[in-house]
Amino acid sequence: MKNFDDEESHAAAYGIILGPLQAHRLDRIQVGDEVLFLPDGTTCNYPIGTVLRVTYAEREGIKKASRVAQAEL
Repeated sequence: MKNFDDEESHAAAYGIILGPLQAHRLDRIQVGDEVLFLPDGTTCNYPIGTVLRVTYAEREGIKKASRVAQAEL
């Protein structure tokens, strides 16, 4: 019998964040109060303050962006 408490992998949670770009680095961005890691080879060229819509997956507390686009308001 499998004990779920021993499960090493946790299911990913998915979500969308809508907010102003606060900061960007080579491997991550900050949208509002949330820090999201970018996929390898991806950069964020939007100016600070641009309202973004970010689709992400979260696993073990780490949010990884899968799509970053300027929000249509």
